[in-house]
Amino acid sequence: MGKGKYHDDKNLNQVIEQAIDVGWSFERARGGGHAKGLLKCPHYDSGRSCRGGQYCKMTINGSPKNATTEAKKIRQKVERCRPPERNNQDEDES
Repeated sequence: MGKGKYHDDKNLNQVIEQAIDVGWSFERARGGGHAKGLLKCPHYDSGRSCRGGQYCKMTINGSPKNATTEAKKIRQKVERCRPPERNNQDEDES
């Protein structure tokens, strides 16, 4: 998708661009609902969800009540995202 306008609010647009810069992907919403799109972590499609799926994806609201608070929540989720833990069976068998 490249760089572009993801949200009408400049703070939300900026935080979405920052998430994309660290590997997250943005999928625009289809239809006429309230969502602007879906932000997914880089580990979302790996077959295992990071941290139980708690931080793997989030819906971006097109008209949040408080855009500053919404941007803060997105930033926190992106910063807390961790890759899935690897299974150490190979090490245990040696």
